[in-house]
Order: sequence, then structure tokens, then C-alpha cells
Amino acid sequence: MKPGKPNVFSFFDVVVYVVLIIACVICLVPMLHVLAKSLSGEGAVTSGRVGIWPIDIQTGTYKYVIQQRVFWNSFKNTVLITFVGTIVCLAATLLTAYPLSHVHLRGRKVLIMVFIFGWIFVPPLVPMYLAMKTYGLINTYTGLILLDLVIAYNMLVVKTFFEQLPDSIMEAAKVDGAGEFRIFWQIALPLSVPVMVTIGMFIAFYFWNMYAGPRIYINSPSLQTMQMYLNDLIMNSMQESPVKGELVNIYGNVMPDTIRSATVIVSIVPIICVYPFMQKYFVKGITLGSVKG
Repeated sequence: MKPGKPNVFSFFDVVVYVVLIIACVICLVPMLHVLAKSLSGEGAVTSGRVGIWPIDIQTGTYKYVIQQRVFWNSFKNTVLITFVGTIVCLAATLLTAYPLSHVHLRGRKVLIMVFIFGWIFVPPLVPMYLAMKTYGLINTYTGLILLDLVIAYNMLVVKTFFEQLPDSIMEAAKVDGAGEFRIFWQIALPLSVPVMVTIGMFIAFYFWNMYAGPRIYINSPSLQTMQMYLNDLIMNSMQESPVKGELVNIYGNVMPDTIRSATVIVSIVPIICVYPFMQKYFVKGITLGSVKG
């Protein structure tokens, strides 16, 4: 800023801040409402008096949730598929994007168009299910990971990032006798930490929130994921539950609706804990990987 120039907000800055504040409120209010319901008593929830603050605070819902074996089984399954799926899919994305970032790669444009075509036109469900069944991928997490092994959007972002790496570094490495794999492993990857973390988080969020794939291709109750468990819990809470009276007697002033809210809160805690540590890479990773088309 030049000396003597007043530090004032422009009209555009004010509009941007107002829009961001409104967006934050829109995102936070539903979460605070669910949290308040999970801590509120049965009467307050039933009468619709719960807003963003809990009424008649009780913790019986969380005691009930953490004692459910089905919850922890689905939680374990979701953590497993998220951890393995993120590593495998991120590695596949990097290994696909790096060769496609080379302008002189033969058939490069055709391969990119194939990825874009597959991104836009999703295969029909019935042929996909028959193919999964033929190869024995039903009721396996391997099938869920292979379904979206390389997401076109993520691959294009990483490819664009690799294209922006300095050519002088690559040429110097080749002059020193380094091959493509060594350049990729020792030069390209260390320079691409921001975009790797960003895309890795996108993939992790995708697997953590995955519902359609597991619901279609997972039939075994022991393999159900957290999202399947939450859906079943919501559907069951809409019906008259014979265990409602039992819950009240054992855990106090609770009901299925508060238990559902508590389960949702517990299931998102890992993502909430991880996100702040990765957030600093997000803006840098996306902007560096989206300058070129």
C-alpha cells in the first residue's frame, strides 16, 4: 500500500465478506441444530423447541451410540475403505496425471478425451453390476475402490499442476542421467505436496461420504459403511420403535431422534479433526492446479 493512501474497504470487499459470512452461517446453523438435538431431552425435541442451543441437557444419547457394536463396525469399515482407498486412488491419479502432463506423449489428447468422456457419460447401472458380479467384486471393498480409481476432475487438476513445474529442473535431471520414474519420484512428487494433500483430502471426503456404491454393491451387514448405517438409522427412527421406552428407562430422557443426531455428530468428528491441519494446503493446491486448461 502506498504511503498516505487510506486503508478502506471497497464496495466489492464488503460484498465478498457479507456473502462469506452468510455462507458460514448457512453451513454452521444445521450442524449446531443437530448438535443441540443430540444433547436435548425428549420433550424439547418432540415439541420442536430446540434451535441451536440444547434444552434439558442430557448425555444418554452419546452413551447409547458408543455402546453400539453395529456403529463401531460400520465406523471401522468406513475408516478402512477411506484410508486404503485414498492411498490407492491418489497413487493412481498421480501415476496417470504425470505422463499426460508431457506434451510430446503419443496419443495424449485421445487419452484425455477418454477420461473426460467417462466423466460426463456414466456407465449404466445394470451392466456395471453384472460386470462387478462377473469379476467377484460384489461385497468387496476392492470393487468400491476400483469403481472410482481415477476421478477425471482430480486427474486434470494434478495434470495441470505437473505442467506448471519448471522445465529447466526436468531438463537438468535428464542431463544428469535421471529417468522418468526417478524424476517423478524425486522431483515432481516433492514439488507437488500442496496439490497432493488437496486431492488426497477430496478423495478421502469422497470415500467417507460414499453411499450409492456401498448400498448397491455391498449386501453383507458386516461390511456396511457408516453412511449405510446412518441411512438405516434414519429410516428406522421414522417408524414407531418398540425400544423407545427401553431407551428412556436405561439412558434417561432420550429418544430415537436424539440418538440419530448423536450418531451423525460422532461420525463427522474425524473429518472435523483432520480438516484444520490440511486446510492451509487447499487454496494453494487448487490455484496452482487450475491456472491452465
